[in-house]
Amino acid sequence: AQAHRQARLNFDSDARVVSANEEIGKKVSSLSGKEVSFAASKGTKDAWENSVETRLNGIPLENAGAGSQSITGMEIALSGGRESSGVVLVEEPEAHLSHSAMSELLEALPSRARGRQLVVSTHSSFVANKLDLRKIICLTDMSATRPFESLDEDDVLFFSRLAGYDTLRIVFCRVAILVEGDSDELIVQRAYRDAHSGRLPIQDRIEVISVGTSFLRFLRLGEMLGRRVVAITDNDGNLKKIREKYRGYNVLCDHSAKTALSHPETVAVSYPGDLLSKGSIENYSYNTLEPELFEANHLDGINKILGKKFEHRDDALRHMKSNKTECALKFFNYEDRVAFPGYIQEAIKFACFDEGTPGHGE
Repeated sequence: AQAHRQARLNFDSDARVVSANEEIGKKVSSLSGKEVSFAASKGTKDAWENSVETRLNGIPLENAGAGSQSITGMEIALSGGRESSGVVLVEEPEAHLSHSAMSELLEALPSRARGRQLVVSTHSSFVANKLDLRKIICLTDMSATRPFESLDEDDVLFFSRLAGYDTLRIVFCRVAILVEGDSDELIVQRAYRDAHSGRLPIQDRIEVISVGTSFLRFLRLGEMLGRRVVAITDNDGNLKKIREKYRGYNVLCDHSAKTALSHPETVAVSYPGDLLSKGSIENYSYNTLEPELFEANHLDGINKILGKKFEHRDDALRHMKSNKTECALKFFNYEDRVAFPGYIQEAIKFACFDEGTPGHGE
């Protein structure tokens, strides 16, 4: 502000301005008898804000990218100490930033706060995982919850280091279907679409999340949130072991007379309740997704879906084992009818227990 005032004084005393004032004084004779001249506007004490612009590498800030504007704004807000403000509000720091730029920003935020209360709003799992999970507050309708507050230390550490940053997908969704990998996800998406008049799960706010083998961690989180969550997994040929692993959870088995509609619980696990017969492939589990798909569609159906001419079950399973994602994609894109294992169908029924789900009851 002082520099701006000095600049105004310098303008008035500039030789060219003095010369112009002399010239206009000679040529313009005011009827009021008063002298006409040029001078820098005094304005208000904050007038400098309208005549001075911020630049980044010589480029006006307003012409810089939205991400650069956002980062600069945050840096300025965080540049003061506690004496300037006790609380700093940051709205969706992920907006307009690349992955690497956002990572650098989040790394610096806590240290830049300098002892002040930092409040960050976000819809990004990446942001949530980089900051303190235990301090996350989830706002829904008129309620506020801290979903990670009572999680075990081991679970908190797991979610904070989760490579896929899927933590908040289960928080924000209405229903979550947990699967192990990409091929499982494609098959479940197709099974859901066939049962719901061409709608994909995400259109009904149902997230299909690949969680590897970490089903129990996500199920515990779902329980704390009161979220409807169902895990779809293989029995891997050992029913005793998998029953023990998921002891205490609602289990949906394809041979069971029970249906999801008779279970109001919010969390469940679905896996095949029977073992399939083994073949001649060495070191191969005949109780995984591919053998279950073969069991549901048989040799003729598999050949049509995959566009092959396999003559034996093991020939098809060898191919499906070596090309898991490619085969799952062919199932997803197949234009005719596809049959799905009962445990997948049961899981989808459970996920759609809420009568508000479009297509419910079809």
